[in-house]
Amino acid sequence: MDEIIDAVLNHVKKGIIRTYNRHDYDKEKRRALEAWERKLLSITTGAKGNVVSIGSRTKPA
Repeated sequence: MDEIIDAVLNHVKKGIIRTYNRHDYDKEKRRALEAWERKLLSITTGAKGNVVSIGSRTKPA
């Protein structure tokens, strides 16, 4: 998972990982960014996901 986050953020690989890990993570980056898009859209549009509303609180009289 850390490799995908680093790839999305375009972090430079260091040391031996830079030499041997040549995978570009394109498919994984796409899935991660699409999941992030869905999350942001659900937050900004108020679309219901798997979040349960606990209702509003009212002050006792």
